[in-house]
This record gives sequence, structure tokens and C-alpha cells, in this order.
Amino acid sequence: MQRTIEYRGFEIHIDLVSTSKDMFDVWFRFEGHVKLPGVAAPGERIKIRGGPFSVAGPIS
Repeated sequence: MQRTIEYRGFEIHIDLVSTSKDMFDVWFRFEGHVKLPGVAAPGERIKIRGGPFSVAGPIS
């Protein structure tokens, strides 16, 4: 499942990758016109640690 959120000139891409029934690994990346200080990998896909995660209800 993929979602893209636009926020203050940036696009935040979120990917849920199924690992088993109702469990997901979460990845994100963001893109924008401005390079932010302290951000090591703009445009690179980054895995959220601590997964897999479950989805309790529908994502809107």
C-alpha cells in the first residue's frame, strides 16, 4: 500500500510492505525543493525500525 502526502512544498511517500497477514514493514521517503539541514538521505527510502506493525483499521 502506498500513500503520498503533500506538506509545505514536500512530498512524503509512505509504503506499507506486507510481511504476513495483517502485518507490515513501513518505509518512507520525502522529496522537496529545499535541502533540509540534518537530513542525511533526501529522496532515499528509509525503513521505520521496530516493525513489523499491524493495522488496526482502514487507512484513509
